[in-house]
Amino acid sequence: MKKSVLTIGILSAVLVSGCFTHRDLLNPQVSIPPNLSQSDIQTAIHKAFDSYGWTVDKQESGLTTAHLQQDKFFASVRVVYDQNRATIEYVESRNFWHEKSATGEERIHSRYNVWVKNIAESLAVKLNPKHQ
Repeated sequence: MKKSVLTIGILSAVLVSGCFTHRDLLNPQVSIPPNLSQSDIQTAIHKAFDSYGWTVDKQESGLTTAHLQQDKFFASVRVVYDQNRATIEYVESRNFWHEKSATGEERIHSRYNVWVKNIAESLAVKLNPKHQ
C-alpha cells in the first residue's frame, strides 16, 4: 500500500511539474525606430542572433531565418520585418514538445519562449541608433 501511494505521489509530481514547463508559444514583436535603412535592420537582426549563438541560415528582404542547437534542444525561427516592426515566428523545433491544437493554439516548452524573448530584447537594443 505504501509503495502504491509513493508511486502515485511521484507520478503526480512529475505530471504537475511538466505542466509548468509547457506554455503558449510566443511570437514576440519588436518596434523598429523610424529612419533605419534595410541594411541597418538586417545588421541589427544578425547582431541579435549572434549575441546568443544563433546561426543565420537565410537572409532576404523582409525575412531572416536562423537556428540554435543547445544540447538536445533545437529551434528554428524566422524574423519577418518591415520598416515598422519585426516579428519572431516559430518555424520548427526538436525536444521542445511543440503542440498545435485543432483550434490553432500552440504550446511549447518554456525554454523556447526564453530563447525568443532574449532575441527580441537584444534586437530592440540593437535597433536603437544610440547603441549602434
